[in-house]
Amino acid sequence: MLILSLVHPDFLPSVYALAQVLRERRFAPTILSFSSLASGQFYPGDGIGMIDCGPHKGSLAERRRARTHFRSAAEQIFGQLRPVAVIATCPFSYLEALRLAKGNRPVIYFVEEIYEVNGEALLQSPLTFLRNWRAERRMREATLVAAPSDERAKFIAASAGLDRVPATVLNCPHIGEDTHEADDASLDGLLPARFHDGVLVVNTGRVSSTQGILELVESVARWPLDTHLVVTGVDDSEYSRKVRSRLEVSPRRDDICLLPMIPRAAMLALQRRAHVGICLLRKDVEPATRMPAPNKIGEYLKSRMMIVASRLPFLDQLEARNVGELVNEIEPGEIAEAVRRASERVRRATTRADVQRVSREWLNMAVQAAPILALLERAAIGERV
Repeated sequence: MLILSLVHPDFLPSVYALAQVLRERRFAPTILSFSSLASGQFYPGDGIGMIDCGPHKGSLAERRRARTHFRSAAEQIFGQLRPVAVIATCPFSYLEALRLAKGNRPVIYFVEEIYEVNGEALLQSPLTFLRNWRAERRMREATLVAAPSDERAKFIAASAGLDRVPATVLNCPHIGEDTHEADDASLDGLLPARFHDGVLVVNTGRVSSTQGILELVESVARWPLDTHLVVTGVDDSEYSRKVRSRLEVSPRRDDICLLPMIPRAAMLALQRRAHVGICLLRKDVEPATRMPAPNKIGEYLKSRMMIVASRLPFLDQLEARNVGELVNEIEPGEIAEAVRRASERVRRATTRADVQRVSREWLNMAVQAAPILALLERAAIGERV
């Protein structure tokens, strides 16, 4: 199996989860990707190949050279592996998959991100617009199209004029019998000693107004006294500077820890230590926030956390499955009340086991990848797909 991804699995963990499931089903997956922006080493584990094509950043000319190198590496590894099928995760990698397969191999397009191909997008970046437009126009050539939520699947079908709605494969980790976790020692020294007691609340992922981090930090003043907040990904942006300023005036500033982007092993260790995960998304006109499909929901549940999230499509399933407390508005009072309810629930003896069951039976790539696995297993025995 060959998996092409412009974004490294550090920032698109469902790609790695899918590779783990393929390995479990006796395929031999190889991931071809650009370098991670996070520090630390990425080890995919036995049975999963990982080819790093270097960074994809810099000037237009530098990014173009990086994509040329990616294409060359893809051609070489495709010739060596002669894969059963090619899986792509973005417009760039999908067009490359079609070029490599030439209609002789199944191509699976797992549309991790959605884009509006319109005049505004054209003005912002003509070359990106053209690539996205070409991928959308050629989506019918994919053997299987999958999307990370029902809402996105319907959006893609309408936008690309598909005859059928793509399969839904929710973003989630792999939870197998042989799942191994990184050493929690990678987290040592990052958290204040007082954070080891009480209820630990975390927000991993992007730090911007869309995620309501200012309101989250402000809400801590009203949290139960033994709760602590950790936010990762706080950088040097103007918004992050505002977050730091809000922290300085908080009466609970000793219970708030702002961290920069940390290695993935440390982030996973932080999630395993935490009790409540935050996933706030401001209602917006952008497709990604109008139809959310965040990776961190699955990771939170795998770590047996209760979740505080915005009331939006897909996220409302958390409440229905009794693993989430939802807020109608990103407002400090509402956030604080939801955190209070979630912290009360995680103190109960049975809560974490209940969350673990929901995670294993629902947001588990071994379950979600069923449409992809069915196609690949037919292809592996030579059936027409």
